[in-house]
Amino acid sequence: MSRLAANLEKYTRDELAAYADSLGLTGTEGLSLKDLAGRIAGWLLDPEVFRKRMGILTDEQIRIFEKAMACPYVPARSEYMDLMRLHDLDYLFWSREDGRISIPEDAAAAYRNCADRAFHYYRRRISWLMRCLYFCETCYGVLPMDLFVRMGRRHPLYIMSEDRVRTLFAEIPQDLKDCTLTAGFLLFDRFGDRETCGDLLRSQEGSLYYEPSYEEIEEHWNGLYTLRSSAWQAFRDFLKETQPMDETAVSELVYEIWARLTEDEDYRSLVLELAGNRLVFTRDRDIPLFLRRLREAAADTRLLSLRGHTRLETEAFEEKSSPACVRLIMPGTRRAYLVLRQAAGRDPDLKWSPASELSIMKIGIGNREWKVFPGDPCPCGSGKTAAACHGAPGTGK
Repeated sequence: MSRLAANLEKYTRDELAAYADSLGLTGTEGLSLKDLAGRIAGWLLDPEVFRKRMGILTDEQIRIFEKAMACPYVPARSEYMDLMRLHDLDYLFWSREDGRISIPEDAAAAYRNCADRAFHYYRRRISWLMRCLYFCETCYGVLPMDLFVRMGRRHPLYIMSEDRVRTLFAEIPQDLKDCTLTAGFLLFDRFGDRETCGDLLRSQEGSLYYEPSYEEIEEHWNGLYTLRSSAWQAFRDFLKETQPMDETAVSELVYEIWARLTEDEDYRSLVLELAGNRLVFTRDRDIPLFLRRLREAAADTRLLSLRGHTRLETEAFEEKSSPACVRLIMPGTRRAYLVLRQAAGRDPDLKWSPASELSIMKIGIGNREWKVFPGDPCPCGSGKTAAACHGAPGTGK
């Protein structure tokens, strides 16, 4: 029996049966715990299966895997996030007794057999698409496949065609990408039932999809958005100054708060939990400052309900598009002429002809001649439009 199978036997029979079902394995009914563990281990170690499952790992996760292959060790707290994905693959064992991570001998042998240059070329592109999927899950929930393809092509080093992105996406194991492609849309599993999906779409109604840059996708994956945002930096600095925590604990708390706000967790409940139970304020003035810093950070957080936009971006967009802020332009005026001419230069579908300038009127007042548009104020200062004053038919002026 393989060492991997021995590790799998640490699960219960029901847990292994559910795991086999998620992997799509059939014919496992009636198998004993030992036989079921052996069946799953044999499938996981199949060369093609192993290559595709290990293909989702980032360079940092591969570094941890290779380090554990060389010698079991106790991981640093900074490695925990990467270890979670490794642990999900079941090619790594994390001991509850001494906290060390190790790689079963047969899994290590399978890795040595596949870890050539072609594998790492493939793996880096698959793991990039996984980072794109993570952004899509936390910021959209459901999205057009075309949007995901555009995101997948944004990496400056991994040049891929649309067909290549779609092909690599199809090769990601279904139980690891946590989403389904249906009618041209990606729907993530946690929003898969009709009621949850309906609630999500209603909350997102009217919101456009935010399309991130390559850097933003990487920041989102690594939880570094809180380091780039000035509002989150101010919130982090406030916690460092006021709370009896070391820097690592502060960073972990900030990341947790950011992740919860991204998921649209109730803001009031989060405030009560933090201020009432988890944070200690020794000065009265710190409480309103905490509320202000958290409110500013929340406003600069990309939200699921806004399809990846922040509240600040949405408010700025609404302000620009609000009818109260639209400047009315009178037809037949110089302002209308200039706006249309400028729009024609930006919009290839808007045709502009010099003949439009024929609407300019020549008005003589005294010894001067004026060129104005019919809707412009008359140069005489009457307050009337040129067309209704000195430019009116029959004025002879």
